[in-house]
Amino acid sequence: MPKKTFFNLSAKAQAEIIETAIDVYTQEKFENITIRTLSERLNISIGSFYDYFYDKDELYFYIFDSLINRLLFSGYYKNRMFNVPRPDLKDYLSQREIQFYNTFSHAPEYMMKKYYFDTEVSGIYFQYVHREFERMKREGKIRDEFDVDFLAYIYVTISFNVAMYFDRNFPGSPIEQKYVFCNQVYDMLQHGILQQPPVRTGEKEPDSDEE
Repeated sequence: MPKKTFFNLSAKAQAEIIETAIDVYTQEKFENITIRTLSERLNISIGSFYDYFYDKDELYFYIFDSLINRLLFSGYYKNRMFNVPRPDLKDYLSQREIQFYNTFSHAPEYMMKKYYFDTEVSGIYFQYVHREFERMKREGKIRDEFDVDFLAYIYVTISFNVAMYFDRNFPGSPIEQKYVFCNQVYDMLQHGILQQPPVRTGEKEPDSDEE
């Protein structure tokens, strides 16, 4: 969250900073962006930047979280835990915002760790997953013996590792390629990964209670 000084700026000044920052983050590789780069593009001094934000990560996550919040409240993520395909982002965000949103798929690993695991930085994703599992359990879709906190942690951890696998093995690839792996995870969580042996005609299916 930006510092109080940022929110003391006029709405117009805040919007200009955010819009310009979106351009910087979509046009440059994250690791090449410095505070000086941002300050020059934002037309503010380095000192002013630190008056508004702790670092470039905080500015990035502030913009990213605002988009995630909009998607959450607009219904984009509704019932998205195990449902595919994804809705079209064009129905929810502008083209510039989509470009920024997609930069996260190739963000540095430490940034992804912050987003998925550091609740002081973001935590929005974990909160969403936790709420969805709670809802599914109330509706009787999750077995009673499974703990919601544990399931949410496992789901978020898997999401992080899918993101890492995608970035390391398909650098620069379109985001649609990542969704292929996401869909495999959804299928795995719902149906498992082991092939079921075919039941021969006339044979009784094995009773799971038999030893």
